[in-house]
Amino acid sequence: GTAAKARTAASRLMSSVGAVNPTITVTPALITEATDEVTVEVRLSLNSNAWLIPAFTKNKTLIKRCRLTRESASF
Repeated sequence: GTAAKARTAASRLMSSVGAVNPTITVTPALITEATDEVTVEVRLSLNSNAWLIPAFTKNKTLIKRCRLTRESASF
C-alpha cells in the first residue's frame, strides 16, 4: 500500500459518516519495503462536525490515530 491509498481510504470512511473537511495525515509520507510502522491520523474540527450544543464543542478538534505494523510477504 501507499500513503496516498491510506489517505483515500480514510477520506472515504469520513465521507461515509458525513464528516466535513477532515485532515488526514499518513506517516511516513513514503512507505517503502523498510517501513516498519504506518500511522494514520484523522483530525476533525467540531466547529462544523458536532451535534452537540456549540458551547461544549466550539474550537475543539477530535483527533484519532491508528498505528499499524507493516506486513510484507516474501515468495
